[in-house]
Amino acid sequence: MTAFKTGLVLGLGAGYVLGTRAGRERYDQISRVTKQAWDSQTGRRVRTEVVHAMPTAVSAAVEKVGELRHRNGGGIPSARIPA
Repeated sequence: MTAFKTGLVLGLGAGYVLGTRAGRERYDQISRVTKQAWDSQTGRRVRTEVVHAMPTAVSAAVEKVGELRHRNGGGIPSARIPA
């Protein structure tokens, strides 16, 4: 193998190893912050609000799709938003 190819392979290998270490550390950091937010009082409050609001939001979405289907003669709903 030529010196260039050897250097290229060693450089790529070193870059890969250093990149995966930084990637794992960053992943662990994001994971830790996300878990803290999920477990926080604010996170619990937001989850509770979403759980309570979800049935109303889903019902409104289903109703809107039904209206769009009716306007299109029962076909697939139009992607256009009515005025």
